[in-house]
Amino acid sequence: MNRISFYLGIALIIVGLATWYLRPSSQPGKFKISVGGLTIEVDVPAFFIVAVGVVLMYISTTFPDSIKPPGPPVPQIPEYDSGWVDGGKNRSTRDYCDPQWEIYKKQYPDFTIEKIELPEETRTIDKSITDLRVQQYKYRCKFVASRK
Repeated sequence: MNRISFYLGIALIIVGLATWYLRPSSQPGKFKISVGGLTIEVDVPAFFIVAVGVVLMYISTTFPDSIKPPGPPVPQIPEYDSGWVDGGKNRSTRDYCDPQWEIYKKQYPDFTIEKIELPEETRTIDKSITDLRVQQYKYRCKFVASRK
């Protein structure tokens, strides 16, 4: 829409200036243009035509470049957690969240998926069979989708 308004504004400015410049002699309120045997009589003052052209060019910047359909809604992705896993395996949040992140990136190709690692949770439990205390971890992360 902005291009139409802009170019229409330019055309009106050119027509307005041509009307003002090419009128040899005419009565007030009437403008006669004679070019190559063709005579056009215009009742609109040239200044008004130029002013409308300038206004159209000015407002052309307020229209968006293109009006695109909004596309699919941005998905709301739930937080992910690994569940409780036994410690001592030298694992991190990345080991559990990165595979899920890759799945979401493939599932939502039209969006940028950001991964936010959340603090891990820990707990100590007693294994009843061996009476040993075991440290367990829960790795968590959050995913946020945004339009590309």
